[in-house]
Amino acid sequence: VLDEGTEPVIRGNKIFDGEGAGIYMYLKATGLITDNEIFKHKLSQIEIAEGAAPTILKNKIYSGLGYGFYIHDGGGAVFEENEVYGHAHAQIKVETGSSPTIRNCKIYDGLEDGIYMFGEGPAALIEGNEIYDHRSREFAQVVLEQ
Repeated sequence: VLDEGTEPVIRGNKIFDGEGAGIYMYLKATGLITDNEIFKHKLSQIEIAEGAAPTILKNKIYSGLGYGFYIHDGGGAVFEENEVYGHAHAQIKVETGSSPTIRNCKIYDGLEDGIYMFGEGPAALIEGNEIYDHRSREFAQVVLEQ
């Protein structure tokens, strides 16, 4: 999603097998991403950056080589009632001044962390989620690091 302030509705799609991110929103884009199946991308399934703040609701996000949901550089999303599983890296990564709300999601079955928060100033609200079954002993369900 490219133009500043765009407000797309992305609903009811299968978005899969990409070389980059499945959905990449930046430049203060908002909008709604709902009821999609997003899987098998080489980078993040959903990436939010540079002030973008969409509502991401009731999606199935799985089986990626990168992150399930990656938010950075001042992104702020409402990420609610999503199922996120089976990623090679953290299911959800929050960094660098981002402020998502992550609520009522099912986050499980990953090779690394369930939720990984890193860098200066991430301020997430994380509530009502089920976070479990991340396989590596080196990683945790939720990690906070500066």
